[in-house]
Amino acid sequence: MADEYEPLKSGTYEMLGGDDGVSGIKPEDYIGIAEGGVFTGAQVFRQKIYRGQMFPSLGYTNKAFLAAMKVIADARKDITCVYDSPAGLTRSQVEDWVKNSGAYSEDEFLLTGWNCEVYWDWQKDVADGQQVILPPSLYVTLNSLISFSRVGTWFPVAGDTRGVINSIAVVTQLPMVSDRDSLVTHSINPIYDTGTRGIQIYGNETLNPAFTDLSAAHIARTLTYIRSTVDEYTETKKFELNDSILWAEWVDYVQDRVLAPIRDNRGLQWFRATMGAAITPAEEISQRKVRGRVELQFTPDAEVFVLEYVVYASSEDLSA
Repeated sequence: MADEYEPLKSGTYEMLGGDDGVSGIKPEDYIGIAEGGVFTGAQVFRQKIYRGQMFPSLGYTNKAFLAAMKVIADARKDITCVYDSPAGLTRSQVEDWVKNSGAYSEDEFLLTGWNCEVYWDWQKDVADGQQVILPPSLYVTLNSLISFSRVGTWFPVAGDTRGVINSIAVVTQLPMVSDRDSLVTHSINPIYDTGTRGIQIYGNETLNPAFTDLSAAHIARTLTYIRSTVDEYTETKKFELNDSILWAEWVDYVQDRVLAPIRDNRGLQWFRATMGAAITPAEEISQRKVRGRVELQFTPDAEVFVLEYVVYASSEDLSA
């Protein structure tokens, strides 16, 4: 057997007759199963032993798979789905694809959810000296994780500061700013070539079905972070005595250790944590239950600037 693998060691083995890695593979193969302790495909990530923050589709855009990603994210409560739109779509086509309209009106799955984001379009890049086309989720995930490590989840990963993409070109150029803005109104985050300011993520939208604070990606990501962090801490308090001392410990930890640092770094404007008899009926306490509540007011991003310019006649006296 050792001789058989020698070409691999020397780096001279040729791989012939390959394809794009998708041929013959069905969506259910990517989705996988979670039965009897056996996990395959994306279902592997149902296991919390695999920690994560971002769940990118990495170029596979079948909607059944994307919907399965959201089910996993909902179950885990600690990850954000980053969806790629199919390669080669025009602006109007990708808007129809997201909303299940036009040519996509018969699609079975509608992409929705505050913990889901979609990006357009693919990127031209170079790998091993060859030009390749790569999905946007690759770049978005990389930018996001870098931003998370530097400033936290509560800053938008978009624009000049945190949204610049390191690629050669966007596959489909947006000819007008109105095209870019149209994508955003359809909850699609465009990757846009600004020219002198580089290629940038130019949207901060989730697939939240209603326009609320959770339509902003940075707020949704921060809620995901808070929820998973508080849930993880709460698990450590199971089987402790269900009394006012436990409740006070929980409130202090959530407020001082989780929420205050986010507020101090501009991610929250206001918060309050409550646990115990004030919000838990006596009957539930007798059943070994206790309720906790976390109230939050997030800091929105500055997306629309309304500027006013007043031009005075050069002959006018403005000294008074």
